[in-house]
Amino acid sequence: MSLEATHIRFALDLKEKYQVQDIEKYVSGTIYPDSRYVTKIDRELTHNEDILKPEFAKDDFKKGWQVHQICDLMQNKMKKRALPEPFS
Repeated sequence: MSLEATHIRFALDLKEKYQVQDIEKYVSGTIYPDSRYVTKIDRELTHNEDILKPEFAKDDFKKGWQVHQICDLMQNKMKKRALPEPFS
């Protein structure tokens, strides 16, 4: 799991690609999915394949949320590639 700062840095690096208009909503969206650790929301509600669909990212908050999901997927792939034994 990436820390909030990692998600924010990743999101800021992609803000031009996503044509972000409201940076506060975008950053809020990128840290929202991991609020489930505090709220005890089921992970499937905050991390699922529908979030990756282009039509999901209709506003800046959801763009940030989508970028969070992309960051998690990339991190997991890199982790498995670098350390296949413990993460297989």
